[in-house]
Amino acid sequence: MCLDSTVDERTHTGMKVYTCKHCKKCFSRSSHCEEHERMHTGEKPYTCKHCKKAFTWSLSCKRHERTHTGEKPYTCKHCKKCFSSLSNCKRHERIHTGEKPYTCKYCKKTFWQSSSWKLHEREHAMDSSFKREQHGQYLKRRKHLPEPRATHVSEDSGVLSSVIEENSSQVESLTCWICQEEFSSKTGLVQHYDHHMMR
Repeated sequence: MCLDSTVDERTHTGMKVYTCKHCKKCFSRSSHCEEHERMHTGEKPYTCKHCKKAFTWSLSCKRHERTHTGEKPYTCKHCKKCFSSLSNCKRHERIHTGEKPYTCKYCKKTFWQSSSWKLHEREHAMDSSFKREQHGQYLKRRKHLPEPRATHVSEDSGVLSSVIEENSSQVESLTCWICQEEFSSKTGLVQHYDHHMMR
């Protein structure tokens, strides 16, 4: 730990000289390091004056105490509605300004609330994961699809029907497991799967 620099210098330069004993995360102020370490130890030194509930951080305790007192020190600049927390006030003000500071990294859709943004991105990630899983299943199944017999399609549609009936077990195995569409040829099914995987 290097204490040659002042706290103010460390704050502006980003120099982090205090290290958490538990996870090795670094901090520029000892007080921040101590507060962080409470997450690991479970220490809760701050107690609500009204209900004796204990808190890890002073700010959390103050915010909780406002639920007892009804104090709402933060006011919307646009409509004068009051809030007990600064974060709720800022989120509300975005309704008036139209600001949407959170952008989806997948589709660039914007959100005014971080919880909606995180949920949206999680859906993208789950969808991508599902498609990768489906694609893996597709590749495994693609190897085992039976080769269809060569058929000559004449103008008589009965010829194709009889070939399909003759190979009915083959036709059953040429069913898309994603949407249940049936195909009469491996080529058609493979192209169909490729279409699913491109979505």
